Amino acid sequence: MYSWTPTTWLDDPTHPNPIASPLESIAYTATISDSAGVCTIMKTIFIQIVDSDVLLNFDESKECDSYEVMFINQSRGATSFIWTFGDPTNPGFSSAEENPTYTYPGGGTYDVQLKSNDDPNCTAYRAKRITLTGEDFVDFIDTIQTCDPRSIPLNPDRNPNYIYAWKADPAISDTTAANPIVSLTEDRTFMVTVTDPLNDSCTIMGTVVVLADDRLVRNLPDSIIVCIAGPVQLNPQGNPDFIYLWEPASLLDDPTSFNPTATITETTVFSVYIEDPQDETCSVDTEVKVVLADYIKLITSDSVTMACPGDTAMITAKVDLLDSWTWFDPAGNVISVTDTTITVVLTTGGFYRIEGKIGLCDYVDSIFMGVRTLQFDINKDLPVCANEPVDITVTNNTDFKIDSIIWTPMDDIVLGQGSEKVTVRPTVTSTYTATVYFEDGCIVTDSVTVQVSDMDRFVVTADPDTIFFGESSTLTATLEAGATYSWSPSDVLQTPNSNTTVAIPDVTTTFTVTITDASGCTITKTVTVVVIVVQCEPPFVFMPNAFSPNSDNENDILYVRGKYIEEMDLFIYNRWGEKVFESHDPAQGWDGRFRDKLLAPDVYGYYLRILCIGGDSHTEKGNVTILH
Repeated sequence: MYSWTPTTWLDDPTHPNPIASPLESIAYTATISDSAGVCTIMKTIFIQIVDSDVLLNFDESKECDSYEVMFINQSRGATSFIWTFGDPTNPGFSSAEENPTYTYPGGGTYDVQLKSNDDPNCTAYRAKRITLTGEDFVDFIDTIQTCDPRSIPLNPDRNPNYIYAWKADPAISDTTAANPIVSLTEDRTFMVTVTDPLNDSCTIMGTVVVLADDRLVRNLPDSIIVCIAGPVQLNPQGNPDFIYLWEPASLLDDPTSFNPTATITETTVFSVYIEDPQDETCSVDTEVKVVLADYIKLITSDSVTMACPGDTAMITAKVDLLDSWTWFDPAGNVISVTDTTITVVLTTGGFYRIEGKIGLCDYVDSIFMGVRTLQFDINKDLPVCANEPVDITVTNNTDFKIDSIIWTPMDDIVLGQGSEKVTVRPTVTSTYTATVYFEDGCIVTDSVTVQVSDMDRFVVTADPDTIFFGESSTLTATLEAGATYSWSPSDVLQTPNSNTTVAIPDVTTTFTVTITDASGCTITKTVTVVVIVVQCEPPFVFMPNAFSPNSDNENDILYVRGKYIEEMDLFIYNRWGEKVFESHDPAQGWDGRFRDKLLAPDVYGYYLRILCIGGDSHTEKGNVTILH
């Protein structure tokens, strides 16, 4: 078995020796397998096309019922020719005529080659594979009478090399087949037009009349599917009035019964001879296949490769053996539970499947429907840095030629609009769409997103953001694996290259951190630490020299005033040195009383010691006057 790729410019990619007519240099690869598919080899051949003024081409014609072929030279730029005609009975023969005539020994397929050496730089070639019909080109009418109309060849004895065009009929699945096989339950007439492939003026009409008598096989199954080994009836609706002879008899309870019971352990084909005892001219030799399988082929349609998105496809399954069935799309959604043929709109490639049930047996079959898709390649690891140039290349999964490409949004395309490779400079995460127009009219659109590293995800804080002189603040930037950090000014920092560091500034300071993430993207952020310098002395610490505790709600209580007092010792004495008041809390003032009695107006001495936030202290002595 041969399979050539690519199939471009080949007449038959499954032929052992296909004819290539390339328009440009190309390499072809042949995959060669044995019939069992066990051994496979691959070989490649390169065909180089060079510019030349010599262009060879030819056509051919022949008379009806003739083996003589006239070759019509259509070459340009050539004056000398060498023809070989692919006749295995005359392999050494060649002709130098411009328009030769050659008589072949009979019908068949022949490889004809024309060669010219007129171009001194290369040898020009042109080859064709022609199919030659025989001398049996006559009108025909056939009558087929059969007692087994389940598989009737309509044209088994005629030349298959002609071009056949059968009149459309539901019984014919391929109207171009030379010998279509039909199944009938009634008489029918089929019409066919036959044309010589080398002379389309040679045309005849044929008629095939089929007289179908299905009484012997009317209810006889072609195949029976079972999912477990054991007994199975071969012909439950058979006619006991007919004569039956089944083989192999060893597997049957009664090989002469119209409905014998077979005991199987594997897939088995039973042959049966059926005869009508009332009509000796009507007999059938046929088969019934009992399939023991966990899989049966249900879908009869062919796969679709590289359809255009939005195309429709019809998928047909053979469900006559099934009790019930369900169709599913590639996403697993139910499409139908009643249709034998479904029409699907192809948007994405995948497997469509049908699940069927026969008695207690479950069977599944699937078919792949390929759809043209676009793939994108980005030349950088994602995410990228903002405003960094990024190349995006679009490819597709087909050999179809591209006519044009449009990228959107157009304003974001820096270079390459209209080509398969563009350059963009996204500042934020952005999506770019390629609309690809193929030469065959198919349009495929898809998008790719370029992720841009969002450096604003990094947050910088100071805790606390306000401190007193000599205190510290912890600076923190969002921790992320692979990121690096650099803080400045670094002389008041403990660990300037960590995501978190301790700062002890002497004055209010704005700290800057430069962060580089794992993608190499960089951002600079700042945070300010306010430093409060405490002055632990008058007038920032204030002791009044008089107060009036007369209950008029004005200056009734003597307080020590100061914003940053951390500790306080206040002692007040009368003129005889007796302590009349003591306080260690700036919020606890003196109301002018001693031993629950309001003291008389007089001058009193005090001693005050204060410890301020930050460690500074202040001590003073003085007098305070009570006024009434």
